[in-house]
Amino acid sequence: LNLIYKDRLNAIKKGYLKNETWTSGKINYRDKEISARIRLKGILSSHWEADKRFSLRIKLKKNKSNNRKDYILGMNSFSLHKLRSRQYPYENIFQEILPQIGLSSVTHKIVKIKLNGIDWGYMDMQENFNNILLEKNSLKDSLILSFNDEVYWAEYSKETEFPLKRSEYWLSHPRLFIDLSGKSLKRLNDQERLYFGYILKTLQDDNYQ
Repeated sequence: LNLIYKDRLNAIKKGYLKNETWTSGKINYRDKEISARIRLKGILSSHWEADKRFSLRIKLKKNKSNNRKDYILGMNSFSLHKLRSRQYPYENIFQEILPQIGLSSVTHKIVKIKLNGIDWGYMDMQENFNNILLEKNSLKDSLILSFNDEVYWAEYSKETEFPLKRSEYWLSHPRLFIDLSGKSLKRLNDQERLYFGYILKTLQDDNYQ
């Protein structure tokens, strides 16, 4: 976990997390050891300012014995957050209500965590956005887009002498702050690249909104 702690210290110095590093780890779940890739998660300091229970993003590796994906509580890729970072219990209740009114939802579980033998207590386990999440919501495999300007504001507010006030700016403007969730741009196939290019072109059109 040295790389994760190093990223955390760098984030504390900067005031935001960027260019985080993936590292390998082992997860013990129900007497089974599962290999995983792990990194620090969360752009802003509420995710990693404390010395434990900081947010982590986890992707389980394929089981070498059968070359199939491993799952924990039905999830292959997920994030861990302290409960306050996910507004517990309101976010969990909200996600439980969504399917009842015909809307898509994200799986949340409350789990007890020990990291290298240190008791971290209860944390929120949230499924990451990916094709498995789409399938669970009976949606076709497609691009998942996010609109978030937290990195921009974290850098901009610290590196600009007279930063623009939030009240004078359209927060998370989709023309400026669009990103992919679940897949990187490098992993898109030709058809998906066409879709993403069309979306970007539409958002940048002068007649859009």
